[in-house]
Amino acid sequence: MAGCPVFAHAGAVQAAAGNDIDAHRRWFAQYADWHLQACSGDDEPLRLKTGHTWRVLENAAAMVRVAAAEKDSPFYRREELQRAALLAALYHDTGRFPQYMRWGTFNDRTSANHGLLGCRTLRSLGVLGAEKTGVRRLALGAVALHNRRSLPQGIPEELRSVTDVVRDADKIDIMGVIACYLRPDGPRNDVVTLDLQDCPACWSRSVAAAVQAGEQVGYEDMCYLNDFILLLCSWVYGFRNRAALRLVKEQGVMAALVRQLPEDGTGVLDDIRAGVLAAVAV
Repeated sequence: MAGCPVFAHAGAVQAAAGNDIDAHRRWFAQYADWHLQACSGDDEPLRLKTGHTWRVLENAAAMVRVAAAEKDSPFYRREELQRAALLAALYHDTGRFPQYMRWGTFNDRTSANHGLLGCRTLRSLGVLGAEKTGVRRLALGAVALHNRRSLPQGIPEELRSVTDVVRDADKIDIMGVIACYLRPDGPRNDVVTLDLQDCPACWSRSVAAAVQAGEQVGYEDMCYLNDFILLLCSWVYGFRNRAALRLVKEQGVMAALVRQLPEDGTGVLDDIRAGVLAAVAV
């Protein structure tokens, strides 16, 4: 990677006023393209992450617009907070690119924590160097924390607010992407589906029980592809932004996911279907 013009001029990304992050968008596009060009193997996962990034940014922008107009929101008339949320959304998966290039996987357990890797990458390249100190710290913190199962207690409320936007925006798009890859007639890629067992009738009762209890499921709890669907279902109980559930409903991602759960004869999965659909019926 050394010597790549994108990296050599990373510090030249200039901050603009308000929510204009076009210079950062251009830098990320070059960053993603460089990795695609350098990839000697299957580049589909990198292309997937590139498209995912733009959609997450779009989701985050929609949530920030809503929040910025609400007087009881921490984003109300807070341009620096709004900017930090957009930058964190844009750069949240920066670490996925070196992760895949080095380890050939998106499984953090067998490689590296991609949130922390992304934060280190952004720091080392100086991409946010021209931003105000507060914006830079919030954006980097949100990138580092966005993939945590739950956020640590005691973090500053501003950082929590920015990270919540990124987490919600990220989850909404992941739902749609994975729904596509888990369809019977959909594409197949073990990197995307984390090498989970493809057994159409199998699912873990412990995972289902967590969803029924309204708890968040962890990636480490999954064994089967249906567990991935259940994990995604559990996310509807953890959205922090009012606009997030509305986006889920508008995009139809949850309805698409629950249709792919098998008929199990016990009523457990039927209960989960009904519960998650009710949660997004806003």
